[in-house]
Amino acid sequence: LSFKIAGNGDIVCGGMYAASGNKESEGVCHIRINPLTREAYQVDLVPFSTDFLTSIDAEEGLVGYRLRDLTLRNDGGIVLVAEQHFRRKKRNPMPRSYDQAEAFIYNNILVANLAPDGTYSWLRNISKRQETFDDQGVFSSFVQATVKDRFYFLYNDNQANFQPGKTRQYN
Repeated sequence: LSFKIAGNGDIVCGGMYAASGNKESEGVCHIRINPLTREAYQVDLVPFSTDFLTSIDAEEGLVGYRLRDLTLRNDGGIVLVAEQHFRRKKRNPMPRSYDQAEAFIYNNILVANLAPDGTYSWLRNISKRQETFDDQGVFSSFVQATVKDRFYFLYNDNQANFQPGKTRQYN
């Protein structure tokens, strides 16, 4: 969960939610709080659609997502950016090594654009898979730039996926 202060002074919160005891995220939450009355006058729990859930890697699911950015839209909506990140002990991938290595895993980017009424304007899964060993994931993850109503993401990918002149665009 993250929060920002809106232009009118409201505290605007956003994040992901799950039912008690469930480790897998079930959707996105959006909360608006009046700081004077301390009242949460808008609480939206917006579940992920079936179509969106089918775009997620079934092996990892919606576990381990960390909120990376909360953007307040001018019209009262919000945009959330989250990334799946976790660490795991694995057998060292080096030949003839029997040691355990710590894997740093940075997977998909989730981008949720919520309208002021708490419904999805759009919801995207940007597929990526980054896994490194014993290096703190130093060259993993992504950087983001927001220009007007566009979000740009840059991340290291496997050279086998590179096609000169090709970019991926999500509409």
